[in-house]
Amino acid sequence: MDTLYVMIKPNSNLCNIDCSYCFYKKNHNNIVDKYNKFLTKRSCVILIKNIILDLSSNNDIQFIFQGGEPSLIGLEFYKFFIDTVNFFNRTLQKNISYNFQTNGINIDEEWALFFKENNFLVGLSLDMYQNNHDLHRTCSGQGTFDFVMKTKRIFDSLGVDYNILSVLTKNLSMHPIDAYKFIKNEQISYVQFIPCIDDNVNDDNIRVSPRDIYNFYSGIVYLWIDDLKNNRIIHIKLFEDIYYFIKNKTIGFCGQNGQCGLQIVVESDLSVYPCDFFCFEKYRLGSLYKNNLSKILLNSKHLCFLNEKIYEEKESYCKNHCGIYSQCGLGCKKLFGKMYLDETGFCAYKNIVKLIRDNYCAIDSAYKLNN
Repeated sequence: MDTLYVMIKPNSNLCNIDCSYCFYKKNHNNIVDKYNKFLTKRSCVILIKNIILDLSSNNDIQFIFQGGEPSLIGLEFYKFFIDTVNFFNRTLQKNISYNFQTNGINIDEEWALFFKENNFLVGLSLDMYQNNHDLHRTCSGQGTFDFVMKTKRIFDSLGVDYNILSVLTKNLSMHPIDAYKFIKNEQISYVQFIPCIDDNVNDDNIRVSPRDIYNFYSGIVYLWIDDLKNNRIIHIKLFEDIYYFIKNKTIGFCGQNGQCGLQIVVESDLSVYPCDFFCFEKYRLGSLYKNNLSKILLNSKHLCFLNEKIYEEKESYCKNHCGIYSQCGLGCKKLFGKMYLDETGFCAYKNIVKLIRDNYCAIDSAYKLNN
């Protein structure tokens, strides 16, 4: 059974903080009219109806709310959204889940209780320790670390299901041990590091190279394995994605096997795009105002995107020189040359896979003991 991932931008790129590496604000100012960036209730009903009623009964759905900062549209919007989903799903009984990605600034106990009651998985943006976080994530020129930590404490106290999303910048990549110590000290159970690789981030002190990415992960992998052996489980997403792919071919992230996943991005004006990294006019697939979901998914532009190999000229090199090509198939097209093979022939992903492979037996034994 396939899951359709529907990423919704309920208030487009509107945000209440400034991040030094934000690609979405820089790239998408003109996608949606600046006076009409909030998803209306009418549009919300059209979106939900078009997706739920038109999707195969064999498909699960995960709605992912992202921004900008998706809390800016207000909590009442999400209550309405869930009520509307439940109305259209009352006879179909599809498996529907929710994910919410937030900077944490607006989140209070009322929000947290809503997440808890409706089984949301929340991605909370926290760039590790305070000096690093406040270097990149500010509001009116002031760091936001203390606000995020307050939200984290609320989540912990109420039992909200959440993970930490941390942008891997050049600065953070040089301090892997400090990052790992912070994870342990703050008892963070789930963390995903998102490499800062966008072409529009021109600051080499922020953007990371494949070698930076590898140096960071190689700097924490043995600390992580030692903790696994001692019954201290810290779920670091990339390590676990690779481990489970080796173990049973489970795909942990979109593009891990070289294929784009079943997903769409819906802007606040109901324009649809195939991927969060490709929300440009040339990739626009249509509008849920005018088209049903199946028509959009079968759009020739969408099929072309799914089959497109942006770096096809590198494929023969990877086939002939890489022992994991059959597993990665060039990987995610956005990450090629940025986490995968660079112009020097170095591939961070290949070398991180090798770290997990070389220690697979120890990792596997530890997980078996802890399950």
